[in-house]
Amino acid sequence: MSGWFPRALATGSLASMLSALVMAMRGASDDKSIAGPLNGPSQWIWGRRAARTRRASVRHTVLGYAIHHASATFWALIYETFAATPSKPKRLRHAMSDAVALTTAAFVVDYGLTPKRLQPGFENHLQPASIAAVYASFAAGLVLATWMRGGISDVRRCRSRTRYTGVAARLRRTSRGGRKRDP
Repeated sequence: MSGWFPRALATGSLASMLSALVMAMRGASDDKSIAGPLNGPSQWIWGRRAARTRRASVRHTVLGYAIHHASATFWALIYETFAATPSKPKRLRHAMSDAVALTTAAFVVDYGLTPKRLQPGFENHLQPASIAAVYASFAAGLVLATWMRGGISDVRRCRSRTRYTGVAARLRRTSRGGRKRDP
């Protein structure tokens, strides 16, 4: 993918999906509601009461995820503009420190500088440790996206050299038309 904008869309999408997954999982354990934390950002449109809604709905859950996704893409634009350099891959520790720094800035902006109504809203359903896990998964999504596009120099993609065993070996032999030895 060339250009910082398409990279930011892909990075933001991955970070958004990963953090939303963690948000839903932690919501299920903290609040017994998978949708509750995802409903939080819908308070931007529907007011503070919307952030406390626990049931899944188009009005709250889909809108809440869309706002979360847009916010993640915004932070990914900043990450891709300043931290990621596609022409020169970076070391894993540098990618991680950039992602953690950006995620920390996002947390400070979200909870320190933003009015209550424009905050993420999932704090109504999650414990502080779960909120930290959501932000950590967002940072992990940024690093994972950087790695997937080859932007990290000291981590190589795994190439499977395992031999086929069990059912996979039998399927492979029969697809070749007989019992040949595996390579």
